[in-house]
Amino acid sequence: LSNAGNNADAGIRVGGIGGHINATMMKNCTNYAVVSDQSNSLCGYVGGIAGRTGGSGLTMTNCDNRAAVSGLFNHSTARRELAVGGLIGVNAVANTMADCDNTGNVTQSNTTAGTIEYVGGLVAYSSPKLTVSNCSSNATVSTTRTVYTYVGALFGRIYAKDSSVSSTKVYGTFEETELNADNLALCYGVSSEFKAT
Repeated sequence: LSNAGNNADAGIRVGGIGGHINATMMKNCTNYAVVSDQSNSLCGYVGGIAGRTGGSGLTMTNCDNRAAVSGLFNHSTARRELAVGGLIGVNAVANTMADCDNTGNVTQSNTTAGTIEYVGGLVAYSSPKLTVSNCSSNATVSTTRTVYTYVGALFGRIYAKDSSVSSTKVYGTFEETELNADNLALCYGVSSEFKAT
């Protein structure tokens, strides 16, 4: 699944299950298709399950991504916001995720300077409360930017301090670093408000 549109005024949302999902419950969803955004839009939200979530509340159970997710943002238009996540690009709703896994590599390639950028093995960006349990990411997470804003092996940025993450595991590599018990700080974007304990 890919979007290579040229509407520079739009926000593109691309997901293996849905580009923009307003459901209250998702259960037993699996994506096997490669997901990418190669558009020329101002904003790009890309996820193995959903490019962006919305609505009044969401419960995700046993939703998995098995294929590569990428944002190949290499056009001349100045871009405002880019988000690429193994499961969700931008989570804009209170979301409870359980038993959800990503095994698809997550890659962002952006040559536009000054863009706010989020990359995560599970979720690139979440603004409301995010409750995550028994999830995992076994993937290579990478970006070509030498200067980026929020990039993490599991989450690019979790904005809500009342979020929680438990029994969640990470494997693979992050920015060419092999993940292990000694460097789990790499799981969260360096400026995320929430930090797992």
